[in-house]
Amino acid sequence: ELCAVFRTLIADEDGIYDARDPNDRLLLGMKGTLFAAELHILRARMRGNLLNKARRGELALRLPVGYRRLGDGTVVLDPDDGVRDALARIFERFAVLRSGRAVQRDFLEHDLRMPRLVQLGADAGRITWVRPTYQMIQQVLTSPVYAGVFVYGRRKQEMTPGDPPTITARRQALEEWEIVVPGVYPAYISYDQYMVNRRHLR
Repeated sequence: ELCAVFRTLIADEDGIYDARDPNDRLLLGMKGTLFAAELHILRARMRGNLLNKARRGELALRLPVGYRRLGDGTVVLDPDDGVRDALARIFERFAVLRSGRAVQRDFLEHDLRMPRLVQLGADAGRITWVRPTYQMIQQVLTSPVYAGVFVYGRRKQEMTPGDPPTITARRQALEEWEIVVPGVYPAYISYDQYMVNRRHLR
């Protein structure tokens, strides 16, 4: 419609179209509908391929601190002893204290720092050491990756109507996780211990 107003021609690999010509506009409309259907099919295939890869535990998701992905895609524990020791202390202290807040206090009382993996920017992949927050402790204790488990579908995107519509990510309950594949990553704790930790957190 805009091209018709400004008398602008439209071209693709098949030809040139004048938006003021009813026949050309009809042809462009049909092409647009066909392209939209083709795009829907392509998206469905891509989604299917992604889910198939996730079911095999081969989908490369973002890893939490304590893990590194090698060039061939293999996931290994972080080679830094300090990083591994800090994470091991979180799980060890939580097994005794059974409280994320208590683990945080333990770190602060002993003036211990927690590793954080920079995910974006020029420093992506670098480890920084920060004062632990409760949220950081909780993220470690609730992440199934530390139990060696690959999970896809921990969060579900929901759209709220509006202008523009807003999309929010809501955490799913454990029993609603879409795909769960154990034994994919090297583990810091067993899966049974992970489930015990979640019960204590609740």
